[in-house]
Amino acid sequence: LAYHDELTELGNRSWFIKQLDAPATRVRAPYAVAILDLCRFADVNDGLGYEVGNTLLHSFARRLQLHFGGSETLLARLGNDVFGVLGPISDVNPDQLFNLLHAPLQAHQHSIPVQIAIGIRTVSDEYLAWVEGNQES
Repeated sequence: LAYHDELTELGNRSWFIKQLDAPATRVRAPYAVAILDLCRFADVNDGLGYEVGNTLLHSFARRLQLHFGGSETLLARLGNDVFGVLGPISDVNPDQLFNLLHAPLQAHQHSIPVQIAIGIRTVSDEYLAWVEGNQES
């Protein structure tokens, strides 16, 4: 439970940070780290209730799992409506991430169009070599 988010069935913030500490062993470079924030999530909670909001979070997590399933991409829920994605640049890029939400998410009887704000940082082989070289010093 220390590294698991029960609502979304993803890793949690602590687990994700642990994965970031040793990315070279988890994902082949060049890779990207993305932070996804569901826009106007508080409006869903306020207008439709927390049960619908929780179901929306679970639906979003499921959409991530279905999209990235079978790949080496790692997923986590970092906070209330914030998710982390770590994987190859070919998978973790703005086009791929925005395409996830062309179709609305289902939350009980509601079909909810969702937008996300994305922050992405790419990491190359050269940067990893530099980090490893400085850690050995």
